[in-house]
Amino acid sequence: MPLRRSRVDALDVITYSDGVAALDLRVSSGTYVRAIAHALGGHCRTLRRTEIGPFSVDEDDPELIIPPEEALTRL
Repeated sequence: MPLRRSRVDALDVITYSDGVAALDLRVSSGTYVRAIAHALGGHCRTLRRTEIGPFSVDEDDPELIIPPEEALTRL
């Protein structure tokens, strides 16, 4: 894997039990989270993106489609 510059703004340990950690990370665009896990001596069992830019899964509603104009104003 090529070397890339990344930024980790936050890394919080949510749970840790029997050698398994659940982490919450805030990272820069283009960051390979699996590479961070590998650098920490582990691997990702699961990986879920909960936010990207101004959009969050907390706003998820399959019935709602944000008009492009509104989405662009959030960027």
